[in-house]
Amino acid sequence: MRKIEQAYKQAREHERALFVLTENIAATLEKPALERNQRQLEDTWREINRFRPQMHALAKVFKDIETPVRTQMSRKDYLFLRKIKTWSSGFAKRLSKWEEMARCVQRHRKPVRQPLFPELALTRQAELLSRIYTAFHRLANPNNQDIDAKGHGCFADIEFPIQPFDDFMSAAYRISLALNPRRKLRFLDVGSGGGTKVFAAKHYFQQADGLEYDQGYATAAQRMLTTIGISSSTVFHTDALTFEAYSDYDVIYFYRPMQDDPLMRKLEQRIITKARPGTILIAPYETPMARQKGGICSHIEGPVFVTGVAKKEIGRLRINAEMTGFDIVTRSAQWPFDAGYWAPILDTASFTGKKNSKRTYRAENA
Repeated sequence: MRKIEQAYKQAREHERALFVLTENIAATLEKPALERNQRQLEDTWREINRFRPQMHALAKVFKDIETPVRTQMSRKDYLFLRKIKTWSSGFAKRLSKWEEMARCVQRHRKPVRQPLFPELALTRQAELLSRIYTAFHRLANPNNQDIDAKGHGCFADIEFPIQPFDDFMSAAYRISLALNPRRKLRFLDVGSGGGTKVFAAKHYFQQADGLEYDQGYATAAQRMLTTIGISSSTVFHTDALTFEAYSDYDVIYFYRPMQDDPLMRKLEQRIITKARPGTILIAPYETPMARQKGGICSHIEGPVFVTGVAKKEIGRLRINAEMTGFDIVTRSAQWPFDAGYWAPILDTASFTGKKNSKRTYRAENA
């Protein structure tokens, strides 16, 4: 029993020490690639690796503990061993993620510059995905456009191909990381129709909402999102020309929701002026935004723009975005068990939530 107690105490001390080291890793990871101290990152990970043999030795001690039998020991020993058996399961699971965390850190230590919009060959799977998305779009919103929305100058719910849209989302996500990895990323689809783009964007962003003027479309979209389990998303039944909360979002997508050119320009101008500096705008149509002067809205590539970033800074921003890669790291809260000392790396490498400088070591306190 004494051996187990000592192993448990040592394991908890090691996990606390590892947490301090992974917090240091996280402080380096949150910096843009061009500003990251790669040597410091390598040295800290080497120090983390020194714990690995000891952690495996302790895991073997816990694995060899037989399931306690109440009639064969005191109540105190029985309860202690039950606690250790439960706790050691999480200990072993965290230890099993070592290689995965090593690969994550390595990607940040030696980032590879990759284009925001890579050229992808059309495959049979892509064709099938397109057909499935078309069916999803029709099922999500079987309604005809109402007369009021048409009279207001709105386009009917237009399907946009899913593969280009996913490319836009990936690029916007990577640019957002390069701009500010600490912020919670929020997406808005202006003219969201049946809400299928809101659903697709949720893969990248912690919050995804939509704006829709057509009451029938908005109702169908909200019903669809609730049915498939995206109840945190909202499709607002409102006029995009008077919407006040554009500054609440980090990525705003609009595929020409207005038919009339003057109204479309008015909408663009409202979004640009209401959005916060550093907001990513995605407008996949012929838009005068590319001709904006004065640094209000700078063009990055394709249909992607960013507000409040001077044109002279766009090149550096683009390089940092290209060096983030395409990986989306699952945050610690979404792990099926307590991530413990890996949480700082996960929550910074995912870049989908604000880093908590007061985060404390938890690791399934027994």
